[in-house]
Amino acid sequence: GLCSGAQTRRKMGREESKQQAKEAAAAKANANAAKKVARVDKQWEQGAKDTSKADAAAAAKAAKAAAKAALKDME
Repeated sequence: GLCSGAQTRRKMGREESKQQAKEAAAAKANANAAKKVARVDKQWEQGAKDTSKADAAAAAKAAKAAAKAALKDME
């Protein structure tokens, strides 16, 4: 019985790290998106054209790509 328990535990650990990597990638993407928004806000105050919609779309795309990349790394 010892062997199967160790294998199960190892498998669970792998699943856990996969989840953690996914969360880390998402957190990183969110931080980058927040940074971008802050930068856009500053530009907006200076009368620059509003690109926040395009930036938000780009950030969402980047977040999705980062999450996909993190999953691929884990496999």
